[in-house]
Amino acid sequence: MASEITSISPGVGGINKLVTIGGTGFGASRSHSKVVLQKDLVEIVIDDADVISWADDEIEFYVPEEIINIGNWSVKVRVVNNA
Repeated sequence: MASEITSISPGVGGINKLVTIGGTGFGASRSHSKVVLQKDLVEIVIDDADVISWADDEIEFYVPEEIINIGNWSVKVRVVNNA
């Protein structure tokens, strides 16, 4: 089953802000998955230290300092193996 993001809260934020992603198919743990923030050709993978909680239907993480606080970034959840 492919992952699907159905909500992101807050819709606007910045560095060190807590973000909650709601959806399905994220996997029961982060061991085979990752959250990726993307802007143009730049991708930043959220480190384990910034992930607060991970469940199949919800992920919470802090926005890392590597994010340039200008413009919009897209959020993706990549599931390698939904085990």
